[in-house]
Amino acid sequence: MRSIQIHPGQAKVFNSRKKVVLAAAGFQSGKTTIVELAGVYRAEEEVRSWVQAGRDPMSKPRYAILVRREKDFKSVILPKFKELFPANKFVYSKSDMMLTLKPHGIEFRGYSVHNPDNIEGITVNGILMDEARLFDPIVWSKVLTRLAVRDGWALLATTPSTGWLKDRIYDVWRSGDPDYEVVQWRSIDNPGFSVKEYERLKSELPEEMFDMLYNGKFTSFSGLVYAYKPELHTLTTLPNRFDVVIGGIDYGFATPSAIVVIGINDGVYYVLKETVKKGIDDEKFADITLKYQDDYQVSVWYADPNAKDIIEKLRKAGVKVRRGINTVEAGISKVRSELTRGKLFVNVECEETIKEFTHYTYQMNDEGLYIDKVFKKNDHAMDAIRYAMYTHYYTPTVDLSRQIILDLKNKSNAAWTAYSNNFGTLDHLRAIRTYEQGLNDRENSWNYD
Repeated sequence: MRSIQIHPGQAKVFNSRKKVVLAAAGFQSGKTTIVELAGVYRAEEEVRSWVQAGRDPMSKPRYAILVRREKDFKSVILPKFKELFPANKFVYSKSDMMLTLKPHGIEFRGYSVHNPDNIEGITVNGILMDEARLFDPIVWSKVLTRLAVRDGWALLATTPSTGWLKDRIYDVWRSGDPDYEVVQWRSIDNPGFSVKEYERLKSELPEEMFDMLYNGKFTSFSGLVYAYKPELHTLTTLPNRFDVVIGGIDYGFATPSAIVVIGINDGVYYVLKETVKKGIDDEKFADITLKYQDDYQVSVWYADPNAKDIIEKLRKAGVKVRRGINTVEAGISKVRSELTRGKLFVNVECEETIKEFTHYTYQMNDEGLYIDKVFKKNDHAMDAIRYAMYTHYYTPTVDLSRQIILDLKNKSNAAWTAYSNNFGTLDHLRAIRTYEQGLNDRENSWNYD
């Protein structure tokens, strides 16, 4: 076994001898590493005792590693074994996903539980489960049955989620069951995880999602994209003046259209006025937009870049409209960041916007887990606000060019200063990616004519 430095959370998992041990930790926190390490060490203890006792060979301890699909064994489990143990420490049989550890011939066999029946009939002393949150609940029922004959144990690694993990392991542990232990830690408890990246993600993600994904906490994440709190973010009194007023447009006919006016004052965004309505014809749509432009002195509108026909019609009618940037994740991050920082508020009269903020959710996959993709419903005002806030924020005060990207890659001080003045100080690679994305957006989406 190679020498490895482990942090306190990992040490607690390694030293535990409970029947069920759950390492519930943030992404890239070392949970898979420690579960494999602890599982092998625990198995070696048992096999040494079995050898010394001279027991029946038929009762030799056996162990299983459960993964969702076979490819996960090959892409995650096997590479981690190779990282942790010298090549002469184990033998791998590809045909049956078997890892045999020397010198006592300890067998860890891999099983895909995409079909839970794959583990029917096995009898083992211990089971390792990686990213257990992705498993069907019936798998856990079968695991307990498979361990019962030999009074075996289970070591699980996962990022927390709602569902069976919380109900059948975390809550059981919290109730005081002496056979269960849950060990939790943050991503940054792993010394190799960037504190800067941790803080960036904290500012961009909903609090409940961040706590699950990067703090290893079981939370009641509702799936909402934004942590909009009506009592905090809804205003009855608005400023009398604004540094600039912008607008967002999401056009539809069969689906609702959204026209949203946003005032910006000292870096704080205020949603001032909305129209969110289905079946507005082009002429009426232009009339409403022009009226808001005059009433609120809107300097520029940012529209769905794919709505080319309505953009052209609006321009002919005198609307100062540009094609917005439709980079969904980055736009959501911008809006979320301003909400989190207390720099985005909504006029109490904008009822549809408030409704969408409190109902805009992520999609759920077949396992009942939220994924990083928004559900296309209750999103018309959300899209309009995103186009406006992100595109206006992204408009640089220096020229975007391929030369800037080359200069950044060459670590030019002038290019770095220009970048920092516009987007703040971030890591070097993100600076390059940001400029490249901006250049692509400008060439493919923006229209200043």
